[in-house]
Amino acid sequence: MTDWQNVIAGRSKKDLMHSVERAVSTGELEPGQAFPSVRVLARHLGISASTVVAAITELRQRGVIVTNDRRGSTIAPVPPLKLAVTPRPAPSARPPGVDLSHGGPDRALLPTLRSALHAVAEENDIPRLYGQAMIDPDLRNLTLPQLHDLGIDVAPDHVGVTSGALDLIERALLVSCRPGDRIIVEDPGYPDLFDLLRAMGLQAVPVRVDDEGLRPDGVREAMQRGATALIHTPSAQNPFGAGLTDERAGELARVLAEWPDLVVLEDHHLSLVEPARSTLAGRVRRWAVARSVAKSLGPDLRLAIVAADPHLFARVLGRHALGPGWVSHVLQRTVVHVLTDQSIRRQLKHARDTYDARRLALLAELRRKGIEAHGATGLNVWIPVADEGSAALDLAHRGWAVSPGGGYRRTCPPGLRVTTSTLDVSETPRLADDISHALQPRAARRG
Repeated sequence: MTDWQNVIAGRSKKDLMHSVERAVSTGELEPGQAFPSVRVLARHLGISASTVVAAITELRQRGVIVTNDRRGSTIAPVPPLKLAVTPRPAPSARPPGVDLSHGGPDRALLPTLRSALHAVAEENDIPRLYGQAMIDPDLRNLTLPQLHDLGIDVAPDHVGVTSGALDLIERALLVSCRPGDRIIVEDPGYPDLFDLLRAMGLQAVPVRVDDEGLRPDGVREAMQRGATALIHTPSAQNPFGAGLTDERAGELARVLAEWPDLVVLEDHHLSLVEPARSTLAGRVRRWAVARSVAKSLGPDLRLAIVAADPHLFARVLGRHALGPGWVSHVLQRTVVHVLTDQSIRRQLKHARDTYDARRLALLAELRRKGIEAHGATGLNVWIPVADEGSAALDLAHRGWAVSPGGGYRRTCPPGLRVTTSTLDVSETPRLADDISHALQPRAARRG
């Protein structure tokens, strides 16, 4: 690590920026290295503070540096972008091992798509051309009743499609926020979202979750710090398993009523298997919802049906039109046939019942042993621990690969994420026994 005084130079904004970017690209300034304050840098270079502020602002916009309220500015991760909080890799389970670290669905429970793909091929004799509607009308019409059932009063022309939930979130943030803005995120939460915010020069403000979703007191505190957007997962939250209840949605809406300009973005990432039971959309003035299908149908069907308030919808989808402007209608028609095929709908219902049974079986076993665990919805169970690395390693020695929680949490206490989507229910007593052992103080362990 090189002393910044030896590499940062320049009398103009342009020269100062170039010196920083050159030092970052050569490795002389390393990711995480402290960046000097405006006053210190201006004095060192003999230039005005306004010139330094202008350079720092643009460096932050370009993702070269990041700013934290408490620690000041530091050098950001350089491409390729790594996880914001790099999690320890899940220890490999010793044979015969069981991988409960992956966080995804059970491949065996993904529906077979042959009939849907065959139907799309049969109706695709005439090639499509640009200029057609962005969203397939049948897909929109199938989605509208589900949105209305959630209490989202949205007009048909404010429903569209993007290439997944993060695609919507990124575009909504681009049109709603400026670099340096504070964004409320769940804690523990989704590492890819943390990375996206850092790449955009936005500051994640972590708010603790419980089984019912974001905690209202934490949201109020974050809003008082000047947050401009809130991103949350109302069902199957990863990794905690929170599921937003109507009561909690009402509490959060009352808090957010004091800040009507806040943008609320919802990620319904398991919408076909674990649909949300409640929502903040429609309870606040500015909102957008993404109902993605990839977790339910497989990553090759990566799209999200999106809805938003009229102003935000126009800005987000207008920006989308200026960029890719198109989400494959082959994918959209495939999803339409999936949603209208009764045999596939039965497969999705079976998947939901199976995921529930596996998750609830582990929660029941842990409860019997007096072990705190969370997983109201979804594919994972979160278990608070004192030492997540040691506990994960102990479980690996016993044949279980689980995820240490470091990559998912910002300020909340340590934990383990155990993926239950592929867990054999008959194995839950043994897994609970091994978790109980792993949570004991090291000196008390036997076997």
